[in-house]
Amino acid sequence: ENQESAFRDALTFGAAALLVLKLTTPILTHRALQIIGDSSYALYLIHWPVVCILKARDCTRWTDRLGAMLLCFIAAILIYNFYEMWYLTLSERGTLVLVGVLYLACASVYLLHHRMERKEIMQGATEKALSFGEARVINLQMDMEWETNLRFDNCTLRDPNDDHNPWGFCNLPAGNGSLSFLIIGNSYAANHGKMIVEHLSDHYGRIAVHTVSECEPLIVTTSIYCSGAVKLQEAFLQDIDSFKPDVLFLSSRYIEPNVPIGTKNVIDDQLYLTMMQKLKKYEEKVKKVFILQAFPRPANLQKIEDARLEQNRTLDDYMEEAIEADSIPMRRRVEELAKSCEKCVIYDLMQLHIDKGKFMVANPVTHLHYFEALRHHTPLGEK
Repeated sequence: ENQESAFRDALTFGAAALLVLKLTTPILTHRALQIIGDSSYALYLIHWPVVCILKARDCTRWTDRLGAMLLCFIAAILIYNFYEMWYLTLSERGTLVLVGVLYLACASVYLLHHRMERKEIMQGATEKALSFGEARVINLQMDMEWETNLRFDNCTLRDPNDDHNPWGFCNLPAGNGSLSFLIIGNSYAANHGKMIVEHLSDHYGRIAVHTVSECEPLIVTTSIYCSGAVKLQEAFLQDIDSFKPDVLFLSSRYIEPNVPIGTKNVIDDQLYLTMMQKLKKYEEKVKKVFILQAFPRPANLQKIEDARLEQNRTLDDYMEEAIEADSIPMRRRVEELAKSCEKCVIYDLMQLHIDKGKFMVANPVTHLHYFEALRHHTPLGEK
């Protein structure tokens, strides 16, 4: 390294001496050197991206470097003769227009690449270590786009006057199978329903989704966002009568998964008995019922991270305070429901979040959240 630095210094001072002394020799005035000198500014700009590409691709062979060097010289000469010589003839207005066009072109390339890269990261197609600032911007974006992420592609609303994608009854394009699927529930019917639509298309022919904010098919939800829970459960039954599905998916987020079991035995618990009563009504109308198993309710992760930063604590992919409500009581109820329901099967997403016995709420590499502010899975969480 010292020899390389000394060689560079010698070249720099030698070139400066030639300029000061104004030496002229047949070698120094040779046309080839003049061409290289005229193209030196373009050569300086071109060689940097070439060097970066060589390093990124780990090109260490001398033939690769020689080829890259020759390519730089040729490109610089062409740019000087066909671009620099041209723009030097432009008027002030023409130069201003050219500069503006170049700025717009650079900005467009950057924004397009940045947008595509961000989309790939959000969807889990690629993993890239992000700074806290970069991760925060993307997490906030996913928080703001929560409803957009719930919407279905090619949704045909049953009642366009009252429904709007993803809310309401939505008929979706037919799959390649012979069965008919109906997905009902609160916002998780849309959130997780998209995964059912994507991955089970070889099994269903007809498929539809009925999504109602906050309302649960098996529980009389007391949330202020679920108006008329009993009537909506009757509407779910009417959906089954009219759509006549072979397979029913109860895809719902349990608003209060940590409600304690009130008796020693789960089957004597009042909430369990209510859920069982409603499940029987669904079961008798279809061939199969898939029930989404409960999992812990995450807190608002952005607020948790802000609080940790104020306390000078680290941000981790597992944070104890990021779990707002445990799900053990509801999981026990759902397990017992499946035992007492001949046509019922549980599908459980919790295991996908478990790492070393802990429920993970964020990606350890990108620091992006698996859940957005309203507790839906983000596109990364869905992946």
